Amino acid sequence: MRMFNSLRWPAMFVALAAIGMAASFAAAPAASADLQQVTYECEWQSGPRLPAKVQLAAGAMDYNENVFYIFGGQNEANDVQNSLVSVDFSTAAQPSQATTQRLTAGSIERVAASGFYRPSQVEGEKGSVYFLFGSKDLGYPAAAGGSGNREGNGEDDVIQYNIETGQWRSVSVGGVALRERLLAAVAYDRENDVAIVTGGIKKCAVEDFLPANLGGNGQSCRPTQFPTLILSFDASGDITAAAGPAGGPSNIIGHTMDYDPTNKRILVHGGSTDGEKATSSTWVLDTTTLATAAWARGASGGPALGLHASAYNPDLNWLMVHGGGVSNLLLPNETVNNDTYGLDMPAMGAASWTDLDAQTTPADRVNHVGGFVSNGQMSAFVVASGRRKNSRDGSATISQSTDVLTCMEAAAPPTATMAPPTNTPGGPATATPARPVPPTLIPPTAGITVCTSVEGKVPAAAQNAASGNPQGVAGFNTPCNPNIASNPITNPLRRSLGLRNPNLPFHPIYNNLVLKCGCP
Repeated sequence: MRMFNSLRWPAMFVALAAIGMAASFAAAPAASADLQQVTYECEWQSGPRLPAKVQLAAGAMDYNENVFYIFGGQNEANDVQNSLVSVDFSTAAQPSQATTQRLTAGSIERVAASGFYRPSQVEGEKGSVYFLFGSKDLGYPAAAGGSGNREGNGEDDVIQYNIETGQWRSVSVGGVALRERLLAAVAYDRENDVAIVTGGIKKCAVEDFLPANLGGNGQSCRPTQFPTLILSFDASGDITAAAGPAGGPSNIIGHTMDYDPTNKRILVHGGSTDGEKATSSTWVLDTTTLATAAWARGASGGPALGLHASAYNPDLNWLMVHGGGVSNLLLPNETVNNDTYGLDMPAMGAASWTDLDAQTTPADRVNHVGGFVSNGQMSAFVVASGRRKNSRDGSATISQSTDVLTCMEAAAPPTATMAPPTNTPGGPATATPARPVPPTLIPPTAGITVCTSVEGKVPAAAQNAASGNPQGVAGFNTPCNPNIASNPITNPLRRSLGLRNPNLPFHPIYNNLVLKCGCP
């Protein structure tokens, strides 16, 4: 298992990097004394089994309640599903404690649709999950156990499931036409209360890519040129669609989209521009000022993936991706990638991809969905549903599992230095290991700064106790880089008091105060 570093930038550097986003996104600056270096290790664990096996479903994570919703898809008999499954992580302290429930979607059947969660605009009420596009029938030939109809037509509708009432409804859509599509991607921008849509294909029948012995013609489905759309909402939850920024990922399928709430941007990764081979491209849309938002290329060097799963981890500032196809997508001779990668994004100018080299990696998986859970007890990347890679006859095993990736801060190993060689009479010179250099102790209250992110979240008594007696606070007398000796200039001690996870409420056990190197 590989350990890797996450570099934390102070607010000044984040602001400066944002100014030069398009020019500097892929450039990685050298480390300096202002960086906090933390080492992590990641491990996959098994979550609950889903009520049924599905692939090409749509996923939507309720990030307020920590409930993952999985809609539609198709089963091993190639039947399009009309079910909505909830995977509840709200009180789970570990993956196995999550619970699943199968909900009804009535007569609504979709496969290869797209989904997102939108919080309620009414105080105290739960939000809704929206599902767009998809197909009612992928047109499996009769030889493959399907309907025999050459379908695969995309839909242009939007449906909404109200979590508060448990009711479904068809959403009214005005403005620019959505157009029929499937295998598109969508992400919800919670700062601007809009959903952003990219990519897709107007029609993709299974007959196009199945082998001849199963009634297909062994070709591929090629993306349709679709512009970016921005969906806004009225008081009733209905939608007005408008044209979004030009360029960007406009001719692509099987990609993923995620919203970065820390830096207010949309991240798009992977997918395919020809329907056969995956791309490694990453696109960024800074939505801080939505009216002037423009697509920019993201960090290079990422994995080439399509039909994969992803989620943004705001606790660590990572975009996390897992699985997916690499070449010959959907075809019997497809190749897949079973690794998990992280795009470390502490600042726009320092983004870099890393193979997380996680323990107990789950079996190869394609056509699955992903989300991120942070409930105060567990912070994790969740993937669910999907299938194994296609066999030579075009068949594949469909998954019924959820798998959960947790990344924890690793204990820093002690640093040893070598003493100068000593000459031993009658023998060769030898080097004697020296003891690790301990950090320089600083008086308890010296230089302690309370981060503004603590204000209004942490009781005054807890703040006063921590700042007045920092010896009892996690991180006290720990250098910014724990792997080398402290130095007041090049490697100072941690003296900024903040929450372990600034995006979650204060909790004396699960989200307590810690000492950091700088405030977010």
